[in-house]
Amino acid sequence: MKLNSTIKIITILALGCCLSCSGPVNHISPYQYKGDKAFKATIYRDNMGVPHIFGKTDADAVFGLAYAHAED
Repeated sequence: MKLNSTIKIITILALGCCLSCSGPVNHISPYQYKGDKAFKATIYRDNMGVPHIFGKTDADAVFGLAYAHAED
């Protein structure tokens, strides 16, 4: 009987700790995607189907890489 009440108390305390620590995040990350930039990449595939990705910036090339992965 004492073990049941101890387990209940520990469970209630653990649940209270979890709920008190999991509040909403109110800050806005400076790295959030704003949707105002269009990425441009050129993807060439050779006769074996290997993508060759070209872009002006690293972000353009990474976008092209993700696009090529999605196609495959």
